[in-house]
Amino acid sequence: MPHLNIHNQTLRIHRTHYQALFDMQITKLCALIDKQLESMLNKEPRTEITHLVLSGGLGNSAYVQRKLKEKYHLGANCSLPNAQKLRLRVAPDPELCVAMGLVEDKLQKHLTGKFAVGWRCCSVSYGIVCQEKYDPSNPNHLHLRKSKDKGDGHGLVNDVVKW
Repeated sequence: MPHLNIHNQTLRIHRTHYQALFDMQITKLCALIDKQLESMLNKEPRTEITHLVLSGGLGNSAYVQRKLKEKYHLGANCSLPNAQKLRLRVAPDPELCVAMGLVEDKLQKHLTGKFAVGWRCCSVSYGIVCQEKYDPSNPNHLHLRKSKDKGDGHGLVNDVVKW
């Protein structure tokens, strides 16, 4: 089905399609960041915001990081008066960071009766099913369907979900 960009039972998606999806999320993310920066400026005008910490799946994206650096002029003079020294930081293992935060939240609820987080933005997770280079030491690869890369002959595992 060449008109759908399907070849050998594989759907090929061009980078620009992914980019448009990321750009929509980045726009929403920037709106939330802008709202928080403005709120801080109004409530604590003398407090300097120095770190923008990314976690979760999008936090690990080089594209998202680059777009945020461009938007907020990170590394240069930021246009926001309370964020002149703002630097981008990526949490180690950003996807795990979200899960660990939820565990901490539940633990606090158990110990104190109050949640640390009052609300959550998203109740679902999204992933992309893809292929990955086969690693025999990775226990997640052992039971997945395997194939060979037609270009270089390396082993691949199929049906890997990238969150």
